[in-house]
Amino acid sequence: MTKYILITLLLASGIFSHDRLWTASVISASAGIGLDLASSYGEYEANPRLRGADGRLGAKGVAINVGVVSALITSRLLGKHLPGKFKRVLTVVNFSFAGARVGIAARNWRLR
Repeated sequence: MTKYILITLLLASGIFSHDRLWTASVISASAGIGLDLASSYGEYEANPRLRGADGRLGAKGVAINVGVVSALITSRLLGKHLPGKFKRVLTVVNFSFAGARVGIAARNWRLR
């Protein structure tokens, strides 16, 4: 799991490095998802869309979360064409999303 998180962070960090805050927001959101996955994998999952047949986070949930990370990295690629105001709003959204996912990961580790 750790190697997938590192690969994601490396992919997100090397693209269009001229806009560092936007890049940092995408990396933060991707890392938040990675932390949440690491804290949840194999444990009971409260979200019915991410649960496997046994009620735990498994391949289905990981695939959905990897899709979200892929969308974030794609938004990073397309972000260079966004107007400045819209990019600033999405930067705030990415950082907020990252904070929420890190909070969820911290809660998951406390419950273990």
